[in-house]
Amino acid sequence: MAALYLAILALAPHGISGFQVLQVPTAAHTSRTQLLRSRRRPSRVALAMSGTDRAVGLLHGCAVYFDTADGYQVDVDGKRRPFPQKCWQHIGRFGDVNIEAGLPQISASAHVRYPARAAAVGLFRGSPAHIDQTGGFIVNVGGEWRPIRKEDWKEVMVLTDIDIPKMRREIVGDGGVNSTFYDDSTFTRHGNCMYQVVRRGTGACPTSGDTVKYKIKRWGHGFPGERNSEFREEDDRTLEDCQRSPKGFEHAMLWSMRVGEVRPVISNECVRSEWYFEIELLDIE
Repeated sequence: MAALYLAILALAPHGISGFQVLQVPTAAHTSRTQLLRSRRRPSRVALAMSGTDRAVGLLHGCAVYFDTADGYQVDVDGKRRPFPQKCWQHIGRFGDVNIEAGLPQISASAHVRYPARAAAVGLFRGSPAHIDQTGGFIVNVGGEWRPIRKEDWKEVMVLTDIDIPKMRREIVGDGGVNSTFYDDSTFTRHGNCMYQVVRRGTGACPTSGDTVKYKIKRWGHGFPGERNSEFREEDDRTLEDCQRSPKGFEHAMLWSMRVGEVRPVISNECVRSEWYFEIELLDIE
């Protein structure tokens, strides 16, 4: 037995203690912390939402977005987080969102809605719901007013001190519709006009010496959906910093806006009438 041991010892490669130290390869594993951190990072926005990156609905009062990697994500504490697919059916989809080939698409032709009253009339999926100028319901998400689908109106929890039928008659029926908007505290007064931000823009505001491109629409007797509202014009225009505003308010508005921002504006530059505008900043040169 001793001879066999000595023979094995003589044949074995020598290392630090007479034997070779074997280096066992170890597999690299991603830690649980690394996995959680990777899931917290927002994934790339879906192609369907490229350039807009707007919410497609609500879930428990939080904005829901669509992403190609995670499907739907919910905005929690300013971060977009994926949530279980079994909960997707509970998303309160907005009225201007359609599902095409499995992807949510926001209608580009949908009219921008405005609240007809300053105060909320109820709650929808945990968010304050307002009544708009057509008598429908809207909610504010990220500074943008979005319509609630008509089939979901029954889910709006109307406050007990609100009479929706009466309010709708006042808004879309006879009498004083225009004054409803002019006295609405959701509008900000600026000189001889009032405005409201219904869609926020991105980037910086124009500065001295800049030239801007913008889209402007004009109605008489109220915004779209109001009684007697009359569409007058729509035009894409350019305005230099040194130029005079054609309608009297464009410079004051545009030089405080960011690209993509949309504002409805009520102007009474003419003593005998009010004009209703929608202005959108398209580009800064």
